[in-house]
Amino acid sequence: MRGAPKNHLEKRDRNEPRVTEDDLRFVSTPPSESALITTIYPRWSSVLPLIIKGLLFPPLAGFYRRLYYKHNTPGYLAKSIRYAFATLATTPPNHPSLPFYKLRLAQDLKSRYNLSGDCVYLTSALLLQRTAISALPADHPDINWHREHLHESYSLQYRKNGDISILDILSKLEETALASLPSGSPGALWWKSSRSLTYQLRYARTGSPSDLELQISCCISAMEPLDPTSATFLQRASRLSSAYVSRFEHYRVMDDLVLALFWGHYSLQKHVSVDSAEDAVRRQVLAVAYDTRYQFLGLLSDVNKSLDLTEQSIHQVPPRNVVSLDSQLNLGTRFLNRGQATRSQQDLDMAIKWLSKVLESYDSSNPTWAICAGNLSAAHLSRYSLQHSRLEDLEYAVDFGVRCVKSLGDTHPKSAAFQHKLSTALYNRYIRHRDRKDLDAAIQWSRSAIALTQSTTKQCFERQNLLANLYLASYRHTGFVDHLDQALELLTAVVASSLLDGNEHAEAYMDLAAVYASVYKRRGGTENRDAIIRWNTAAVHVASSDNPRLKVFKYQLGLEHHNRYNRLRQEEDLDIALKWTSEALDLSPDDDPMRSSYYAALAAIYTERHNLSRSAEDEQEAFASYRKAAQSLHSNPSFIWGNINRWARFAEAKERTQESLDAYSAAFRILPELFWLGNDMKSRHEALVAFGINDATTKAVAVIMLNANELWRPSDALILLPGGSIAHVVLHNVSIQEAGNKVEELKKTLKTYGIQTRRSELSRAGRVRVLETGARDSGFQSLLDWLWSHVVSRIYEALKDRGIHDGRLWWCPTGPFTHLPLHAAGPPTDYIHSYISNLGSLIRSRSLPTVMDRRITAIGLSDFGIGGHAPLPSVKSEIASIEGVVGKENVLTLLNDKATLANSIQALSEASWLHLACHGEQGNNQDPLRSRIILFNNEHLDLQTIIATSIPSAEFAFLSACETATGDADMRNEALHLAGGMLFAGFKAAIGTLWSIHDADGPIVAQSVYSYLFAEGQRPSALRTAEALHLAIRDLRMRGAPPHRWAPFIHIGI
Repeated sequence: MRGAPKNHLEKRDRNEPRVTEDDLRFVSTPPSESALITTIYPRWSSVLPLIIKGLLFPPLAGFYRRLYYKHNTPGYLAKSIRYAFATLATTPPNHPSLPFYKLRLAQDLKSRYNLSGDCVYLTSALLLQRTAISALPADHPDINWHREHLHESYSLQYRKNGDISILDILSKLEETALASLPSGSPGALWWKSSRSLTYQLRYARTGSPSDLELQISCCISAMEPLDPTSATFLQRASRLSSAYVSRFEHYRVMDDLVLALFWGHYSLQKHVSVDSAEDAVRRQVLAVAYDTRYQFLGLLSDVNKSLDLTEQSIHQVPPRNVVSLDSQLNLGTRFLNRGQATRSQQDLDMAIKWLSKVLESYDSSNPTWAICAGNLSAAHLSRYSLQHSRLEDLEYAVDFGVRCVKSLGDTHPKSAAFQHKLSTALYNRYIRHRDRKDLDAAIQWSRSAIALTQSTTKQCFERQNLLANLYLASYRHTGFVDHLDQALELLTAVVASSLLDGNEHAEAYMDLAAVYASVYKRRGGTENRDAIIRWNTAAVHVASSDNPRLKVFKYQLGLEHHNRYNRLRQEEDLDIALKWTSEALDLSPDDDPMRSSYYAALAAIYTERHNLSRSAEDEQEAFASYRKAAQSLHSNPSFIWGNINRWARFAEAKERTQESLDAYSAAFRILPELFWLGNDMKSRHEALVAFGINDATTKAVAVIMLNANELWRPSDALILLPGGSIAHVVLHNVSIQEAGNKVEELKKTLKTYGIQTRRSELSRAGRVRVLETGARDSGFQSLLDWLWSHVVSRIYEALKDRGIHDGRLWWCPTGPFTHLPLHAAGPPTDYIHSYISNLGSLIRSRSLPTVMDRRITAIGLSDFGIGGHAPLPSVKSEIASIEGVVGKENVLTLLNDKATLANSIQALSEASWLHLACHGEQGNNQDPLRSRIILFNNEHLDLQTIIATSIPSAEFAFLSACETATGDADMRNEALHLAGGMLFAGFKAAIGTLWSIHDADGPIVAQSVYSYLFAEGQRPSALRTAEALHLAIRDLRMRGAPPHRWAPFIHIGI
């Protein structure tokens, strides 16, 4: 045997050779007797004379063929094939039975093809059948029997490779056979039924209505003379059901769908023994009818019925059988439909699983492959709509969509539908990336889809609606007025359609109102202003009460009335705005992200009402609404900040002291979130696009944003690559809980060395004894190993896959990741690591001018005076080492009692290169600006003061202090810490520590850093500080320092 079976269901006889055309060489040229003995004849027959073999082999082949049909055992089929080959080898070329023997072997090979899906069997069968039929005269009594089997083989080949030229061969066979038979004979009925199937296949490729009508008429004429309970009638009833489904999809006449369901059920409900593959086909046909009704009426029960029927058909045939592949494709499509209807990720995952499996089984030139790719694109897009952080789904949606429409071309009946879906996917990617190329491509495919769609159909209006939105987006992006006019023209036609239902009209009305808003902003005019409210009002009135977007419609209508009040100052508009906004709020659940918007709108309305009436009730409602808008857990922090600002101003205007205090307290709580301008990875990514950071970071190797935001899904990372492209890496098995557990493990490990990580008052020197006697580094190394295997290595793999093997990395961690030494995991020489507390700080730092000043301002305390803070004996030697590198005349030193708050603020305002060697304390999530540096006599230089101080020459800050770079895991977006705060104060870069350092290590690292920056009298640059720390840590490691001593030092900024 040459070649292994293709799946576990297939078991070949050990003596059966793989069939190739070479094995059939004796069809036209019989091989020698010796060759037959070794390759064809069974060994036991080698001693028999040829005439005996000729008598034995045909009945043996027939015997095993019948056993196979009875027991469906592949071993019997293998023996039937072997003896059928032997039969051909022993039959003279001119023997009258030779065509019959060839046909029987061809049948066996087709059975093998149906089991294995291996096309070589089908190709061999066709070769045998063509040679058999060519040897028969045109008037031979068996000629049409041979034609039937040849027709069946060509049909199988078409379903496999989709070659449209095969349909012409099928039509020619049908015409020839029908011309030779009486019109009412059983043979003629069979050929009419086959012709119906060919018309069906041709209609699926061309969309020609004449093919559709011929399909139905042929099928009916093939059924009329038959017994309605016969298996043949039931088979043709199923085909008729399929034909009515096609006609319904073409003309959208409900009677056709009713007939499709009737004949589909009829083909299954009669208890007649049928072949399992044929039964599977019938179930699929009925499943398609139910699925089509779902698409028309939206009944979820139809999707469930369709799924059940498809799943039943899956188990009736071998997995690689063409019928089975059709079932698998249909199953994936059914899961897609239900997933879209119920927004079930589980169903969408199943759809992607089945569709991906089928895609691998078809040749890319087959239209079925293209349809599968199109459905796979839709499944990925639907899953993306559920989880906007899954950028790979959006990319897959576009990729499979492009491949689908290019494969189908413009002639396939489904081309328009898939072009429309591709346009939708591209529009979603445009919204995500704001890349105009995506928008232009979306417009191109949308216009093509409309051109291929009948102008009077509902689908045409739906596609025109999308194109209108694309034109509106294009106008807003480019200011191209013609696109605004085209959007208005298209939507005006859409809303006039009688084919849309109430909810669909509501969406179109809202879109038209949005267009009029842009028209009014551009051109003014009371008619345009009134049109906005008119169409918004129409949307509210036609939407059904169970429409989930009704609350949005009402909110938008309230907003437009409030806008008109601001222009015309008519109190009636204010009252109407209050009514619609209140109703929108009543319809929204507690976890609705829009609730803060509704409360903010109500606060503005009540504020205006109070300004008019001085009503105490309106004032109280305004304050209550401001408070609730500020307390939202689901909105963008920058939006909440704006609400808080308006709340504070209103409170000050009304001299409500407690309300003012509450507003400012809320402002401090939201401050850490505000620095990122977003509250999840989706907002982060959109902020990157909106701020145009690509050009600002072109010198970066990569910026890596680690997301640890939500409890219910794994962490992930966005990698901003050179040139502005973005890669997404899912960190499977790294949940926020797991990362938090690793933070606790880190704290426990550090405690074994006597190190505290939060607001510690212990000195660096005081820990030396504990360090020397503490536990070994196995616990710390275990943490680094976990970080490497679960997080850092996956980032490195993504980078190296894109050709990035060394250079700079910026880590932008969130939540518990801000506590973990990401830079310390992995090989020490691959990349130079930096951190940023947000991307905005990196952008700002790169845009600042270079400072020429070489002076270093050093603030250090070895003795803290009063306050009970432990001394730092090595601080003096640390500052002395800096003076030794750059020259004492280039260092302004505030040491011990000189390091007062007043002196420090003054020195800070004049500093370019700042070095702090003292204790530091972190603030917390509620008050991050209380992070501070401990000065002499227990004075504090807090982060709020640092940020508020003007430091025009700020370049670089070295915080050789306890715990200056540790983030707060409670902050959902950014860690606002001392070292990161230096960037907000204007410094371009900073060196800080994740936890308290060994007192002896500060001078070593400081001297190494400054020696590199000021080497050979060169002018220092903040751009070289990351490499300076990288080399300093390398030196510290070479001195034998364990990981817990070199890992706390980190670089932040450019």
